[in-house]
Amino acid sequence: MHTYDDYTGTILRELVKTLRDLQCTVIILSATLTDKHRHAIMGIPFNESKLLPAPYPLISVYSQEEESAVGIEITEESQVSLCISANDDTAIDEVIKRAESGEQIIWIENTIVDAQERYCILATKAKEIGIDCGLLHSRFIKIDRKKIEDKWVNLLGKNKKKIRRETGRILVGTQILEQSLDIDADFLVTRLCPIDMLFQRLGRLWRHRENDDIRPRDARHEAWILAPKLKDAIENKNSFGKSAKVYSPYILCRTLDVVQNVLSINLPSDIRSLLEETYKERHEEGSMRIYKQEIEEERKKLAGLAFRGISRLGKTLPESKAYTRYSEIETKVYFSISKEKGKCSPSPLDSFPLLMKLAPAASLIP
Repeated sequence: MHTYDDYTGTILRELVKTLRDLQCTVIILSATLTDKHRHAIMGIPFNESKLLPAPYPLISVYSQEEESAVGIEITEESQVSLCISANDDTAIDEVIKRAESGEQIIWIENTIVDAQERYCILATKAKEIGIDCGLLHSRFIKIDRKKIEDKWVNLLGKNKKKIRRETGRILVGTQILEQSLDIDADFLVTRLCPIDMLFQRLGRLWRHRENDDIRPRDARHEAWILAPKLKDAIENKNSFGKSAKVYSPYILCRTLDVVQNVLSINLPSDIRSLLEETYKERHEEGSMRIYKQEIEEERKKLAGLAFRGISRLGKTLPESKAYTRYSEIETKVYFSISKEKGKCSPSPLDSFPLLMKLAPAASLIP
């Protein structure tokens, strides 16, 4: 359970409630679940004032009769250094320098357009020094995406010591790199995102510890977070750029408020405290109050849309219409028309591979 927005969360809460009513056992695995969300999923009242410090990781057991929790002993901790930067150019220079020294680097953006733009810049610079640079996002056609994923898992996955020694590499991508691929980076650059997703991204950094002995000598367990100053972000949410269209400016500001002065994070022991600090209820004034109102209105909207899709009175939606993710993204089909013998017919999509890779949300007519 990597995300629990109000659309997905509403569906999940209703599912868990139904399963428990049927006396089922439900197991939920999550690396980023807050106490408030855990209580909501289980339908148990949450009182923040009575919240006791909980270890991480944690096994929470909720039977029909009682609630209990058992901590899991941590045998290994790692410390990640953080650097908050408002300058993309500085980060680009740092990435090129580290790649040239042999480091395997991941750069994660929050939108496809931003990923494409950073890739064009980095790929140009990487080509000059003979470094491989790749791009991965969800808008590639299926066959191309599979090829790219296989390539980079082969380069940055488990037990790839010989390949890693050959040269430095740069992979630019979106949230796909955050959750879907088992890849290991020596250095991470990421655009600011909600803190639970930030932890997912940090999980790609020095992921396979068996690679530690072959990492470049100067490699540091470090991540750079690209973000504006907190004051600028609060005064003008547009300072987040396109990220404000993907994630709530309120949550981005709360995340930035928590991490802006953090020089390092101990994983996993610091995860719970930072999650709870970001999402705890607090009184807001000025722009933050407006941002908070916006997210509360959006929550009501998404929860309402989710309830519309949940079965009622024994009537269920067909599988093709049962959406588990909410999206306002418009799907467009790109094709060309060829006239032959007075008839119009669309050309195959695979005849325009470059167009399909680079096409933004705006309409394109080849």
